Amino acid sequence: MAVSSDESPIRIYQPDTVPEDARVAHFDELSDPAKERLFMLVSAGADRGRLELTTATELVQYDLVKFTDYYCVDFA
Repeated sequence: MAVSSDESPIRIYQPDTVPEDARVAHFDELSDPAKERLFMLVSAGADRGRLELTTATELVQYDLVKFTDYYCVDFA
């Protein structure tokens, strides 16, 4: 499968702790594409994936995203 140049590899994981000063986005605050992709990754139990650059950039601007638990999304 070809990889689009507008996609970015990401890493998603549950942190051991949640710092008090963490920038947290709640699932319902995300754009629809970000919600959809985060849901797909978490449901699949994936710790890595590829996201459209716009979606990846939206998710990594936060320290954590609160969904069913806290998740950290970083560029891989």
